[in-house]
Amino acid sequence: MIPWLLPALGFGIGLWLLLLGAMPARTSLAEGMARLRLLPEPPPLATRRIAQPSALIRAGTPLAGALLRRSGALGLRVLGGLVSPEDLAVVGQTEERHVAEKLASGLTGLVLPLLLATVLGVAGGVLQTTIAIPLAIPLWLALVLGLCGFIAPDLVVRSNAVTRRREMVDDLTVFVQTVAMSLTANRGIEAALQDGAGAGDSWGFVQLRAALSEARIGQERPWDALGRLGGELGLDTLEELAARVALAGQDGARIAESLQTFSETLRGRRLIRVEAEEHVASEQMAAVSVLPLVGFTLFLAAPAFLTLLK
Repeated sequence: MIPWLLPALGFGIGLWLLLLGAMPARTSLAEGMARLRLLPEPPPLATRRIAQPSALIRAGTPLAGALLRRSGALGLRVLGGLVSPEDLAVVGQTEERHVAEKLASGLTGLVLPLLLATVLGVAGGVLQTTIAIPLAIPLWLALVLGLCGFIAPDLVVRSNAVTRRREMVDDLTVFVQTVAMSLTANRGIEAALQDGAGAGDSWGFVQLRAALSEARIGQERPWDALGRLGGELGLDTLEELAARVALAGQDGARIAESLQTFSETLRGRRLIRVEAEEHVASEQMAAVSVLPLVGFTLFLAAPAFLTLLK
């Protein structure tokens, strides 16, 4: 029975795709209302450096395209899993590519145990030997590996997004300090913003420069653009900066004072974060150093304990 598992799986996937093609998805109410907007949505400010697709993405793109065309926004939300559009914007990944990677990774984990069981069954028939493998083992292993493969890209994206957001908060601290110093030196607001955005070349500064450039082109206030960028990236610190400056108004002196205060706040937050990370690292080192002592104690006490039991 095991040699027929892989063809049966392929037949099931093909039948599923045929059913999806025969039943087109209905347009949701949100999508229909979005089409009736007289003014188009503003273009996104977050720039994405899309790298060359990996082998998993290329393998999963046809299946992901077929599913997303039929299911629309609802399917994108369901297949997106544990990540948000903000996480994907931070790591520079499109939603379609992420879904393709998830599907390919999940199908790989699902097929590998079944393929191995099929190969063992065929090898047993060729060699005229009996390789007894219970059917439940490859099936359960396929389900577990398929689920793990489907979730693994989500965990990777979330971890990379957290790291990149922390780096951007550090870049934002330098940006705020530079802008505040430029305003104190009687530089104009536009010039001060350009000085702050040009203070580095990392990913965070690239995003800040792109947002400010788009604000100049679209006749949008720079602080509003930075707040919108913070919303797209899921960065509360950037939205807080935009709100603080909006409360300060157009007065350069008040904006400089607000930025100085916010810069001190960011430095304090970073210090607290570094101290917490060092505390966690110290606890981990202490736990690792205790493990050999526990093992040596068990090594000495185990023979005496076993003697007492006898």
